[in-house]
Amino acid sequence: AYSEQEVKQYLTEPTVLEGLFRIVETLFEGRIRPDTAPVWNEGVRFYRIERPAATGDGAAQLVAQFYLDPYARPGKRPGA
Repeated sequence: AYSEQEVKQYLTEPTVLEGLFRIVETLFEGRIRPDTAPVWNEGVRFYRIERPAATGDGAAQLVAQFYLDPYARPGKRPGA
């Protein structure tokens, strides 16, 4: 038995995203970093996934980029 309100303090958005990103970075040996791109709503964020450089020059290799749009709003399609 637990209280949803009590658990919510441990599952804040920044904490959950940090944990999710850390798992992905560990499994796939990459880094997820904020990036810039045009967005359709102020709540949308854009990220890049980088793989550390194979050589010692320090330039990371871009693997992918993605948008994160986690908030419900009028006109947005519902669902997972």
